[in-house]
Amino acid sequence: YPGALMETGWDILFFWVARMMMFGIKFGGDVPFRTVFLHSMVLGEDGQKMSKTRGNVVDPVELIDQYGADSLRFYLATMAGQDQGIIFSRARVEGYRNFCNKLWNAARFVRMNLDGYDHAAFRARLDAARGGDYAWLGRADAWILSRALAVAGEVNQHLADFRLDLAAHSIYQFVWGEYCDWYLELAKASFFEGASAETRQATQGVLALVLDLILRLLHPIAPFITEEIWQHLPRAEGEADSLMRAEYPRAVGEGASDMFGPFADAGALLASQRARDASEHIAILIEVVKAARALKAKFKLPPGKRVPLLVRTDHAGARAMAGALGDQIERLARLSSVELRAAGDAVPREIAVEVVCGGVEVILPLAGVVDLDAERARMRKEIEKLTKDARSLDKKLGNERFLAKAPPEVVAKDRARRAEIAETIATLEAMLVTLGA
Repeated sequence: YPGALMETGWDILFFWVARMMMFGIKFGGDVPFRTVFLHSMVLGEDGQKMSKTRGNVVDPVELIDQYGADSLRFYLATMAGQDQGIIFSRARVEGYRNFCNKLWNAARFVRMNLDGYDHAAFRARLDAARGGDYAWLGRADAWILSRALAVAGEVNQHLADFRLDLAAHSIYQFVWGEYCDWYLELAKASFFEGASAETRQATQGVLALVLDLILRLLHPIAPFITEEIWQHLPRAEGEADSLMRAEYPRAVGEGASDMFGPFADAGALLASQRARDASEHIAILIEVVKAARALKAKFKLPPGKRVPLLVRTDHAGARAMAGALGDQIERLARLSSVELRAAGDAVPREIAVEVVCGGVEVILPLAGVVDLDAERARMRKEIEKLTKDARSLDKKLGNERFLAKAPPEVVAKDRARRAEIAETIATLEAMLVTLGA
């Protein structure tokens, strides 16, 4: 028999798969396959099986013309879970088109910043570092490289478990939420005036290497955009002429990954002290930047307004991060300064605080940043309005006739809104206390 795996739909399990088994044993003396993978059935947008008589058939050619083949393939991959039927969603296909656009723009950024990059020299340096000496990598570079290798391991495991949906989600979350949202922004510092040539070369290499790894992981799901981008990346002499022929990143043994050309052994990096420290520092940096942005939004400050920030902690990793990456926090959160203080140190009276991982306090001094009197008045007015809305909803939800006659989704929506109002009022009241009201 030509294969050991049969991939098919659950609806023909007994009409077709069982018959193939019986005929294979009868006429061939053996089963025709050892594993059966049952994929989900794509239902119409009305939740029913697609049928011309129902008028709910979706034309894949029309979808490909509108959104691209890769977007449709990515959507179907993410929905290939354990459910027997998936309701087709055009909006989700559009969302994966946005992902493809994001990947394309990320690749443009990488290519724009590869001027003067020596791929052979970077590969030689990686080969020399296989013993575990990765101190020459910047924190952001070591972090994203170790994360990329870890995600490659996750994807391998998901594929081995026939969970194409989880593999697709892992790639999506890494590319959008880590590589694009954070690493590309952190990497820009390596190209600023004053950055050393060594720092620039290391970041160029990691930018290209991680993008290469992403394209290899994603290629079976989105072959067209990945092939096009890969053709414009630097690669080693003797490398495959097509991504379709290139080696797929795969795990080999415990804690090691047999990757591709320039990174034959990922185990040394993943186990290195540099990668562990970088992962801790960047995780804290991300939380601090998110907290700073949230504090500015809470007080209606424009995202671009430069304000001072205090980071108060005795956490060793957080203090090391703030000392080494304070300029990155300033740039990403658009701050005028970042000041590190020990836990328990005195701070100004009017402040707003967010506590992030490890008990790190992110503090926004408010005096001179916001008009405190105007802010108190705004909050009181908002509380008054929300209290009135809450009373109206309480009256509505206390009406037995409304609860009996209204559709369940309407009642659920009103209850959710009431809970949201209560949470917002509590937040505003706490902020008033912070402002000394």
